[in-house]
Amino acid sequence: MMYLDSQIQRREGYLDKAIDIEQRALAQSPVPLSSYHSLSTLKPVASSSGVSVFQIEPPILEPSAVASGSAYQYKQMADMIEMRTNWLDTAVDYLSLNGTQGQSYYRATEIPLEWKMPMRSDERVTFRADQVNINAGTIDAGNAYQVSTFGSMAACKTNCPTSFSNQSASGTALNIGYEKQNFKADFGMTPLGFLTQNWIGGVKQKLDAGPVGISLELARRPMTSTLLSYAGTRDPVTGLVWGGMVATGGTVGLSLDQGGTFGGWTYYRARSLTGTNVQSNSDNQFMAGLNYRIINETDRQLSSGLTGMLWGFKRNAGEFTYGQGGYYSPQSYRSVTVPLNYAQRFARLSYVIGGSVSTNWSRTDAAPYFPTNAQYQADSNNATYSASSGPGSAYSAYAAWEYQVSPSVFVGNRLKLERSPYYAPNSFVLYIRIALDGTAPNPVPLQTQPVIPTSRF
Repeated sequence: MMYLDSQIQRREGYLDKAIDIEQRALAQSPVPLSSYHSLSTLKPVASSSGVSVFQIEPPILEPSAVASGSAYQYKQMADMIEMRTNWLDTAVDYLSLNGTQGQSYYRATEIPLEWKMPMRSDERVTFRADQVNINAGTIDAGNAYQVSTFGSMAACKTNCPTSFSNQSASGTALNIGYEKQNFKADFGMTPLGFLTQNWIGGVKQKLDAGPVGISLELARRPMTSTLLSYAGTRDPVTGLVWGGMVATGGTVGLSLDQGGTFGGWTYYRARSLTGTNVQSNSDNQFMAGLNYRIINETDRQLSSGLTGMLWGFKRNAGEFTYGQGGYYSPQSYRSVTVPLNYAQRFARLSYVIGGSVSTNWSRTDAAPYFPTNAQYQADSNNATYSASSGPGSAYSAYAAWEYQVSPSVFVGNRLKLERSPYYAPNSFVLYIRIALDGTAPNPVPLQTQPVIPTSRF
């Protein structure tokens, strides 16, 4: 009965009362331990290494029918204490993408610093500051095509620039977030110091309809494909700023996944894309996937599946002349992906290795050099970017690990490579998570939890 009372208090939002009841219930009915050497069995006290260990395995019965003293109660208690714990997180996130210097070439370092602070009962507020530095290289003044496909150079007739400055940007993004049970919200700004600034944020609500999970989200997020799309840049001829794209829209997601051998999910997203002195745009994306857990244990998981995607933009805005947005925007994109991932966890260490292969077909329409300026377009002799279409293939590989250095400190790292004929980014992140109130309630997660920049929300 005490366990059921705890669950009622938790659903009503009285988390501190729920924790107190849960602790008293477990004190009266402790769990017999079958093994002291695996995370597969619950340990409500510190292990010999000083690290708190709790079982992750869900109950066989419905939570409301679990008897007092079950292993599931310790996990529930740990999750509740986690929400009442102050966390300080930071990371160094590096992304590199080769491309045309001064245009699609991209080197970005983002350093988020995050404080998760519990508030009343089951509420939590998050304060974030991200230092962002981007370098896109320099236009080659000796390359006529590079010069003509940047800014308004193709429309320039007299006194045209003969040299170009390095394309770079740096700034600090600020963000505040709020979380209560299955509701999340955040609000902030793209980095102060960029040539363009936009307010960003979102709200997300998760619901359950029997075994089906429902996710509803409204968000406004930056387009971080290139320096032009994220930070904006300055036209070398007129000095006017353009770029700094944001995508505003909604997402509806459904899932049917109880953590068993098979699970499925799908979502639909529609967005409007706007920026400074650029043509407006919109996109629609539909994705669906099947999860297949070949090995599905508490501390080991081998999974595969199948993912399909349909995606398309109203206009092609992927170039770097004045009025274009600098982000990949095919009018039709279809892909099928097969992933394969393996995760394992020990007392202090967890790691994940994985990859995927995919096949796709895309179509990109022709686009004018200057979609927002008829005079520039006329001065360029009505120059256009050619249409293209055809099949393609891609693969990716990644590895990640997380280690519990002390009862309150976790460090981790992730490396990811993606390869396709015209897109080959490399990403690296090193992060640290610190429980400021002492021992962390949960052990290292089976699936590592990198600290991500605000721009990836």
